[in-house]
Order: sequence, then structure tokens, then C-alpha cells
Amino acid sequence: MVIGSRPAARRVLLVVAVLLSALALAACAGGPETMPSDERVTPGPGNTFSITITDDAITPDNLSAAMGPITFEITNNGSRVHNLAVNYNGIHHQSPDIQPGETITWTIAGHTPSPVVFYSSVGNDRASGLEMNVWIATGKADAPFGHGEGH
Repeated sequence: MVIGSRPAARRVLLVVAVLLSALALAACAGGPETMPSDERVTPGPGNTFSITITDDAITPDNLSAAMGPITFEITNNGSRVHNLAVNYNGIHHQSPDIQPGETITWTIAGHTPSPVVFYSSVGNDRASGLEMNVWIATGKADAPFGHGEGH
């Protein structure tokens, strides 16, 4: 009987090892990636955000938006031309170029809850740190992502 219980004990140990491994992997996987939201930034009517671009920063650099139309009122306070761009599901979307001192309105519609990095795609802007993290939270999209001015 002792010999017969060894395979059963091995099976129990194997099952326990598999369950512990699965639990460890689940703990490491965590949940969806999150980005901190800038609590000073609150969307205006219709999910509207005021964005300022200078030659070395996009302000705010972190915010949260509801799914659906997202409007950016973008002011270029820098001395060079900038824009706002995003790569989303393999498609590049960007605002028109914004001249120094100019303000434009650019609307997109985010239809998938996810973290997205917006950036200025002019010259070396992105490598210089002109990026903004946007967490698109659950909700209902009214139009496909990228529709609006300058898509």
C-alpha cells in the first residue's frame, strides 16, 4: 500500500505545483496598464482638454478621457512649429501643424479603453520629450478614432 500511495502523492504535488505556478503568473500579469491622471485637469463639456505645447513640453502630460469624442484645444507657446499626433491600432493620426502663438481645435474619438501616448511628430520633438499620456476610460464612442479636424 505504501508503494501505491507514492504515485498518488506525486499527482497531488504536481497539481499543487501547477496551481501555485498559475497563481504566481496571474499575480505577475496584473491588470491593465494604467497611467496616472493629472487631477488638475478635468474635461470640459464634451470631453474637452486645453493643451499647451512649448519647445520642451506638452502640458498636461497625463490625463484621463472618457471613450468617445475627445477635443483638444491646443496652444503652441513655443518658438517652433509643433503638432499633436498618435499611433493607434497601427494607424497614424495627427493634428495640423500649429504655428508659434496659434491655437487650434482637434477632435478625435477614442473607441477602445486603453493608455495612449500622444506626441508632437515634428522634427525631433518626440525624442526631446514632447509626449502626453492619455488614459481612455470606458464609455461609448460616437465616431471611429481619428475623425475630426486634421485627421
